[in-house]
Amino acid sequence: MNGFVHESLLQEAKHEKTGGPIVFIHVPKTGGMTFYSMIREIYKSSELHKINPAAESVEKYRNLSPAMKDRLKVIYGHMDYGLRDLLPPGSSYVTLLRHPVERVISHYYYVRRTANDPLRELALRSSLYDWVARCNLEEMDNGQTRRLSGMAQGAGFGECPTETLIQAKSNIARNFALTGITGRYDESHILMSKMFGWPIRYFPSVNVAKSKPGQYVKRKIRKWAPAWL
Repeated sequence: MNGFVHESLLQEAKHEKTGGPIVFIHVPKTGGMTFYSMIREIYKSSELHKINPAAESVEKYRNLSPAMKDRLKVIYGHMDYGLRDLLPPGSSYVTLLRHPVERVISHYYYVRRTANDPLRELALRSSLYDWVARCNLEEMDNGQTRRLSGMAQGAGFGECPTETLIQAKSNIARNFALTGITGRYDESHILMSKMFGWPIRYFPSVNVAKSKPGQYVKRKIRKWAPAWL
């Protein structure tokens, strides 16, 4: 899998500019908030549109006038690749991936320290392992794969089929302009900047967790779900 992601990071060299908007599929806890800070400095607010999974957010985009849609330079948010048919043809898809064990650990500590998160009380009552393996949260069950496959949202906890990983990898290889890596964020930022003509600047990381679990807990989590993307 590391080789696959490395190839995705280098995919930029083969990408042809399409003229459509950039579509950033934000997988939670992969560095997306830092990306948001970057695009908000580069583009006008009228050129940005955020879509989240909630039905009303999707409908808000659907109901934009053609003129407003034509002005958009970046469409971003915690959306599913399954929304592709709703978005403009010729869009340039980008995303960031993170080691799945590191991602779920980061998610756990983020929820614990976020006062208004609806899952905070559950996180505070749960150990890290229970949070991942026993709380039945779909985001903790192949969350990256679900989002990038475009076919697993709605599948219950533990019901994400193997085919979703195959589809996610196919989508990345065939339809994404660039797939960056959280652990190589600076490289990913430079490649995106070259691709889209952005200025190369330093953007400090946002929402970084300070707490880290031991290797024993990481090994337990890895054994629980070895096929994650």
